[in-house]
Amino acid sequence: MFKDLINLTKPRLAMLNVIAAGFGYALSVENIVWVKFYEAMLYTSFVICGAGALNCLMEIDLDKKMKRTSSRPLPSGRLSKKSALIFGSTLIFVGSLGLLLRVNILTGLISLSSAIFYLVFYTPMKMRSPYAVFVGAIPGALPPVIGYAAGVAQLDSMALVLFVFLFSWQIPHFLAISIYSRKDYENAGVVVYPNITSMRHTLNIMSFFTSLTMVSSFMPVFLGKSGDVYGVVSILLGLGFQITCTKAYQAIGDISAENKAAKRCFFASILYLPLLLSSMFIL
Repeated sequence: MFKDLINLTKPRLAMLNVIAAGFGYALSVENIVWVKFYEAMLYTSFVICGAGALNCLMEIDLDKKMKRTSSRPLPSGRLSKKSALIFGSTLIFVGSLGLLLRVNILTGLISLSSAIFYLVFYTPMKMRSPYAVFVGAIPGALPPVIGYAAGVAQLDSMALVLFVFLFSWQIPHFLAISIYSRKDYENAGVVVYPNITSMRHTLNIMSFFTSLTMVSSFMPVFLGKSGDVYGVVSILLGLGFQITCTKAYQAIGDISAENKAAKRCFFASILYLPLLLSSMFIL
């Protein structure tokens, strides 16, 4: 049962979000006080994992219809709905309360608002509109902002840059998934761009937001938060990401080739994010 509860939280996605929050914290302070850092990350992870668990509960019928999600703890019947509700709600409550009382009020409010926005607006919108990818990118872009607020108890231009950067990164990342998983989404009734518009239009959106990701990743240099070496690295990483997405245009018209190209874009996005955040912190 413990393993199923962990799987309920979407652990890989949760870990990525916690890492992003950690980088946000590290970028906000001169010297990290490790006890405060770990406490902030612990409570942040509770909120993120709780939101993931409640999302799985809300999408149990949807997950049953898709191959890649049908084996999750709830649709497979290994966990009850009541267990998921109690587990997810408790994590969000404890995490939010911990951030409010042990970190600062701003961090607690942002994290709780992010969870609510994710569950109340994004989750049901997936069945109605392709614009859900943009709505979902809002709470998805908040982890580094949460980490930043945990460090300095305020928001400034750098926090905004982190939000814009992660918001724009998510669009090509998730659109790539929607391309190679389009059949699965169609069978489940999830509305995604590749199923309602052309492949070229989908790639145009990906290309625009990949460019915005590249531009926003360079902004710390202008703000004096990172040096010229980081600036060069951010440009090189951004070009690699952009070139990978641009090459996907060559696959238009061949579904198999389109899916392979989309998977390359997905893996490029996965490689790009930790490398860029690490460079932002180190260089």
